[in-house]
Amino acid sequence: MKKIWNQIAFIIIIVLLFIMIPFSVVSCSNKIIELTGNVNYYVAAVGNGNFSVVEKDGHGVILDAGAGLSDSKNLYDLGNERASSYWTRNSNSAITEWAVKFMKETAKIEYLDAAFISHKHSDHYDLLFDILDAYSQDETVVVAPIDSAGLEETIKSVSPNWNGTVDKKFRKQYTFLGGTFENLTAYSSKKTLKSIKNNMTKDPNDTSMAIRFTANGHSVLSLGDLQNQGPTKDEKFLNKVKEKEYDVLLAGHHGSINSATLAIAENSGVIKHTFFSGTSYSNGSSDWDKYSGGHLMNPHSITQSMQRVWKNTNSANYYLTGIWEKDSDGQNFKGNLASSYKWSSEKNEVLKISDTILNSNAR
Repeated sequence: MKKIWNQIAFIIIIVLLFIMIPFSVVSCSNKIIELTGNVNYYVAAVGNGNFSVVEKDGHGVILDAGAGLSDSKNLYDLGNERASSYWTRNSNSAITEWAVKFMKETAKIEYLDAAFISHKHSDHYDLLFDILDAYSQDETVVVAPIDSAGLEETIKSVSPNWNGTVDKKFRKQYTFLGGTFENLTAYSSKKTLKSIKNNMTKDPNDTSMAIRFTANGHSVLSLGDLQNQGPTKDEKFLNKVKEKEYDVLLAGHHGSINSATLAIAENSGVIKHTFFSGTSYSNGSSDWDKYSGGHLMNPHSITQSMQRVWKNTNSANYYLTGIWEKDSDGQNFKGNLASSYKWSSEKNEVLKISDTILNSNAR
């Protein structure tokens, strides 16, 4: 009898082990992996648009690639009756050539591993098609926004020999450069995700992927055009935000007052480096006006509010890729204006870069 019970116990243990194996695999696959080594993050100055790239050992991951709203763009209609099948490509060759040069010479990207499009607004992706064509030999993964209809066809219409793929699954996690890139928006409640999917063509800003990665112990968060609504009001989303302390934030919606930037500041603690990828319109008195879309962004107001939230700390630094004339006293940006920037994860320091979209000499 004892022998029989031992055999039964052995069988139970084996069965339990087989049951636990799949769970252990899932657990491993969900593990957040930190990027290590010489990891740099570049924020390019493109007016009221977003163009940034993570670089490690010559490999790159783009987090949006668009230019300011004022420049002409080609519209791609792929014959689909759905309005969401329309994509736009920047038609100014001087600008697209500058963008490719920024990737290859300034950011030193030899291989393009991936490119995230946070949401379907052209100022976040209209440079991407020509960049993908320049790296057409690479097996680049383009992580599509929720509204992805027609994206792959549009890429191949620009670059017929493109060797990459389009990932249309709105995932929580992606693995590139040996580490994890999280889409915090995907952690929102089912109710919120359903809502933004149903309204994706009405207000694409609310569908923005908030991308987070950690490199050498320092966490970076890029907000796309998230506003102070939708996911930003979702408890599950905010709980994911609170998991980390941030050294770098790419502010939402180019520094507009209704962006999610302040809500993130209220839920994250002091952020050492906050970038605003935007510029203010100055009635034609500046070369940056061409890339402003005529928008009167107010990043200065956002930085003042962040300082109040953080009790006027001196450890927070702010960087603007364009101009803000009303910051005449330099109190907030301290001269960090009209520049591109490079953040080093190893040093947790920011370097100003003179290479901006103005260098394209676009007309």
